[in-house]
Amino acid sequence: MGAASAIEDDGQLQGRLQFSGLDAQALARIRAISPLVLKHLRPALDQFYEKIATTSEVATFFSGPEQMGRAKASQARHWEAIAKGEMGQDYYASSVAIGNRHARIGLKPNWYINGYGLIVETMIKGVMSDWMA
Repeated sequence: MGAASAIEDDGQLQGRLQFSGLDAQALARIRAISPLVLKHLRPALDQFYEKIATTSEVATFFSGPEQMGRAKASQARHWEAIAKGEMGQDYYASSVAIGNRHARIGLKPNWYINGYGLIVETMIKGVMSDWMA
């Protein structure tokens, strides 16, 4: 099954969105705060990839800075879609492609789940700091 066929129809996509609590109102709320979140996305990804580069267990999955840069750019596009509430077919195809890549290289889920937690934590801290200022 290719990434493009991961979500076969709009009903299946809507079912996944509903399961995640991402109805039209939730996506509208995400879009409303998108500029605040996007402001902190690049710094969060910078911090995340700096950590990867210095953690031998995951740094070995990259052949060098160029490959890491391509992965970072791909993650940036993926997270931008999330921050903009663009949870359509393209987003899910991207999710499947990223997940397949993780599986193909043998990256254990604890690494990318923890990594995504670090990204979200950095963005939330930045948004909250801006909001409190």
